[in-house]
Amino acid sequence: MPVAALHNLGTQSQYMSHDRPSAPAGYYWHPVPEMKTSLLVPDGWSVRSAHDERVASYYFARGSLEVPTERRVALSVLAITQSSHEHDASEYAMEFLASVCQGRELVNIFDEQQMSLFIGNGCFARDEGTVLYMLMIANPKTDSLYQFLFSAPDAEWDGAWPVGEKMIGSVVLDPAL
Repeated sequence: MPVAALHNLGTQSQYMSHDRPSAPAGYYWHPVPEMKTSLLVPDGWSVRSAHDERVASYYFARGSLEVPTERRVALSVLAITQSSHEHDASEYAMEFLASVCQGRELVNIFDEQQMSLFIGNGCFARDEGTVLYMLMIANPKTDSLYQFLFSAPDAEWDGAWPVGEKMIGSVVLDPAL
């Protein structure tokens, strides 16, 4: 399974403004202001978000969100501030990944330059007919956490993952946040 690379290119304001690259055909840019970035989202996907002072969550899904328990191709994104976890963000990310990815191959999405800015990892997993890609990123400078979870029914995974990889790979993280 190929893996997306999170890009640390340009400035975060570039991805919140008209200066960002044009979205590829079939996609649009959806702003994620808590991360001062935007995320590529396929046309026709539904979006739901919720925010409080500690966590901003975004849920992107192919098709309608009218049936909440239906298994679907989806990406959830959480931006978690320092006040919402008990441990240092880096420690929390590694503990969380150790429990979620225990016994699975870790899939490191960072190149050496990015590893100097963020701590994180991810893994693929299968769970009751669904394939998941979990990615947890910690910013040790700001004690913030970012969680990405892409999922698809097992039968749809091979066609869905390139979309998830493109969505996650479109994220530009600012090390100052």
